[in-house]
Amino acid sequence: MASHDSERPGTRRRRFLLTLLGVLVLIAVGGWLASGSERIRPGMTRAEVDARLGPPDGRMLEVQGSPITDVVLVWKDRGIVITFDDDNRVREVSRSPSLFDTLRNVLGI
Repeated sequence: MASHDSERPGTRRRRFLLTLLGVLVLIAVGGWLASGSERIRPGMTRAEVDARLGPPDGRMLEVQGSPITDVVLVWKDRGIVITFDDDNRVREVSRSPSLFDTLRNVLGI
């Protein structure tokens, strides 16, 4: 007799369900970590943003050949673009879509 024949009937199913549960937990933790703890909101000062994100990777000076008059800073490693107003406070935050956003769009959820 093969070794897998000596297993009880529910053992393989139980092992599969535990593996599936483990994978789901890993995906959930990965999504939580990917969302990041840095919550940038309109009205935050530049100092608050720098404290949470560190220094920016770059500054946008133009878009499709048109100069930008606002201060627009880019954090490429985090996929974040932030526009500041004249008082050096966050006006708008743009993020590239996360893996979960992309999956939701593909699945139509």
